[in-house]
Amino acid sequence: MEYVITTNKLSKTYAKAKKPAISNVNLSIEKGEIFGLLGPNGAGKSTLTLLLTTLTKPSSGDGLVGGHSIASAPNKVRSCLGYCPQKASLDEELTAWENMILYAQLAGLAGRKAKKCVEELLEEAGLTEKQHNLTKSYSGGMSRRLEVMGAMIGRPQVIFLDEPTIGLDPAFRRELWQQILKARENGSTIFLSTHYMEEADELCDRIAFIDAGEIKVVGKPNELKNALGEVVHLRIFSDTNAAAIAEKIKELDSGAKILNAPNELHIFTFRGEAMSSALIQTLKLENLPIKSISYSGATLDDVFLHYAGQRMFEETV
Repeated sequence: MEYVITTNKLSKTYAKAKKPAISNVNLSIEKGEIFGLLGPNGAGKSTLTLLLTTLTKPSSGDGLVGGHSIASAPNKVRSCLGYCPQKASLDEELTAWENMILYAQLAGLAGRKAKKCVEELLEEAGLTEKQHNLTKSYSGGMSRRLEVMGAMIGRPQVIFLDEPTIGLDPAFRRELWQQILKARENGSTIFLSTHYMEEADELCDRIAFIDAGEIKVVGKPNELKNALGEVVHLRIFSDTNAAAIAEKIKELDSGAKILNAPNELHIFTFRGEAMSSALIQTLKLENLPIKSISYSGATLDDVFLHYAGQRMFEETV
């Protein structure tokens, strides 16, 4: 097994910050995989990406990208990666062609080799017809597609994509997914930072959840979901005795894990249907009113809830 990215107790604390942005991160990412980093805003996704792309220095620990240390050999790290930042990076006063040629020059390509690479990527992105238009005339989806293709200049060993599809409509998002999959087919390892569960489920071979700067769990999406079984979601009234309900749940399934949230109980069990039916009857007999009850197979959102104790994004009612 060959690892392209590894980290060892990688940590970062910004000046004047009370807590580290990321703390003691240990990851090993295999050659040729699409690895997803998921977490809510402010969880540490962008900081970890900045560290691995050498755009900020670690406070402690180290990481290897392509076999090179991000702390002691940043130039060698940069030579083997492509990077699409979260924020817009195009020069809007240049055409798509000019932006891509600039990316190629920064990647060390020149002359015919640079032109051929740019032509191929613009064609893959479906932007050949508009390659000589100023990018300020591009839609958000077209601009983002161009930025992602810019990260693929030179078919780098590792491609870092920091929330590449944020704010895009579903159609543009799926088009970019195809480009990401193609980059993997061409031999690149992809490090994808995202907070879209569907995106991680669809694209990633493995994922890691990060919260408050700490990695909570790492694994294959289906394996992480299957390990939790099913989840019963119970909405209750503000004056309902949640502790009494939790006690009845434990009587029905001593192995169930119960997580409390405001006016909600989330029950992780391998007996979702049986638990729901029995719980409804029990709560009626005990005169413990509820708003609603539902169950389903665990989702990635449930995985985050299980390991972090909260949802990635709180629902508003």
